[in-house]
Amino acid sequence: MNKKEKRKMQISPYLFIAPFFLVYIGFNLFPILYSFYISFTDWDGIHTPQFIGVKNYIRLFTVDPYFWKSVLNTFLFVAVCVPALVFGGMLMAVMLNAKWVKGKRTLQCLSFLPYLTTPVAIGLIFALIFDWQTGILNRVLQAAGWMDTAYDWLGSPGTARVIVILMVVWKYLGYNTMFFLSGMAGISSDIYEAAEIEGAGTVQIFFKITVPLLKNIMVFVMLTSIIGGLQLLEEPMQLFSGWATSSTQLGGPGSSCLTVMWYLYDTAFGTTMRQGLGAAISYSLFVIIAVFAFFSYRLSYRGEDAYE
Repeated sequence: MNKKEKRKMQISPYLFIAPFFLVYIGFNLFPILYSFYISFTDWDGIHTPQFIGVKNYIRLFTVDPYFWKSVLNTFLFVAVCVPALVFGGMLMAVMLNAKWVKGKRTLQCLSFLPYLTTPVAIGLIFALIFDWQTGILNRVLQAAGWMDTAYDWLGSPGTARVIVILMVVWKYLGYNTMFFLSGMAGISSDIYEAAEIEGAGTVQIFFKITVPLLKNIMVFVMLTSIIGGLQLLEEPMQLFSGWATSSTQLGGPGSSCLTVMWYLYDTAFGTTMRQGLGAAISYSLFVIIAVFAFFSYRLSYRGEDAYE
């Protein structure tokens, strides 16, 4: 083999992977770097960006009326939804895996269907239920004599938050259940039979056998739920951007359901078109998610490090 042929052999592998890197640089790396630059500018998406330094970040953390409210709302949703999704998903998996349950496959498919439902359809379903004028819930309560006048469920900050939490849990509970079911399928039935022979009850088996053996899946589900919760956007936005709500304020009544992602979307592409400020919001959210990702890595591999 001469030098020319040898050089071709050395170059050819790079030619095969070059299209991937060109696409990655053009559609992933460049937008990331350019949006980081945009976060230091005042830009409406049309005119020439004006470099303003860190003013966008200073505005967010000092005088912005919505940023910290959206952060607190997001953390509130995460704090309530994540335990419900983790422990609710595990309990549902235990029930669906019980010996006395008939039609397990059908029930498992039904529990997974909400995850496949589009956000628009979910927003429409919950709007039809909780609409203060024509909602099903108000009609049922009035017909039962428990309520004289219709209540604006979506117009009160407290009930609005509860409805968003119900939406999130309803959609993702079945999805998390599938992870726990797959983990329980890997637990040998001999372990349960041995525990029953030793006289262990159902509660003891659950806490002493099932929960410890599903620890890794619990960590995975918890951390993915946290990261997903920090990016919550479609559910509250679909619910409070349509005809079902009487509130015209950004984020629902009193901005009680405004999340960081919703505020980012409205700032960059909505009413103000301040894409520089929107980019600053996105990188602030990135830092928050990166912190959770770091702790998730430490938590996930802590057990493995102990055995090294």
